Amino acid sequence: MAVPLAVEQPSVLICTGWMIFFLLRYALRANRRDLRIGMLALLCLTGSIVTSALAREEGRWFSARYDLYVYRIDQLMHVNEPGVALSHYFFARLWGEWTMNFTYGLLAAAVMFLLILYEARPQYREVVLAMLLNLAIAPLVYAAIPVSGPRFAFPNFPLLPAAVAPHLIYLHEAPNGIPSVHFSTAVIIWWYARRWWSGLLLASAFLLFTGIATLASGQHYVLDLILGAIYAGCMIAVAGALKSRTGNFCQPPSG
Repeated sequence: MAVPLAVEQPSVLICTGWMIFFLLRYALRANRRDLRIGMLALLCLTGSIVTSALAREEGRWFSARYDLYVYRIDQLMHVNEPGVALSHYFFARLWGEWTMNFTYGLLAAAVMFLLILYEARPQYREVVLAMLLNLAIAPLVYAAIPVSGPRFAFPNFPLLPAAVAPHLIYLHEAPNGIPSVHFSTAVIIWWYARRWWSGLLLASAFLLFTGIATLASGQHYVLDLILGAIYAGCMIAVAGALKSRTGNFCQPPSG
């Protein structure tokens, strides 16, 4: 059964709705904060579309993939690809399939809500930098270590081979496995939302379900998530180091 658009791509509807609402409100009230929130919604929506399109284009530019090496590393770590069990559990149930699709499609909206939360706070510049770095550097890593995910490397997923001889394989799917930007973004959201109890609870739930969804859908290996968390930590550290050198380019004006 087809998954409804509102379940598969909730960010499209949420970001579009917020953008229209706040831009219309700005037109009526001329409140600059409404304009900034409307533009944040637009940027989060278009950023998600552009990065996904770029990953797909990278899949057309080169075909070599290191999936079997990553799969073998997962085996050596004795993680036994939990995505198999998670896929069997969630995608065998309608509510599970919808939950996984909804979580996976919620990323841009989650980023939007975090930026709105920080929009009038002194740390806003650092949060924006962390998110921009997270998205901007990932395509370079994709090109250096192209990995597509078990769903694409193994046509019978969630059935996986017991043993593999690591070698290059050739695919034209998006090489956006390492790092998992879905997971790295969820880690960044958790880091900056943890200062509030409500933010900590919501961001922790989002991080947990994002991890489950990336594995259950076959989009990522466990190693992708581990490296995604390390990558997120690096982006947070670099953003913190750069924030004092960037001036006020993304500090919202008062009013």
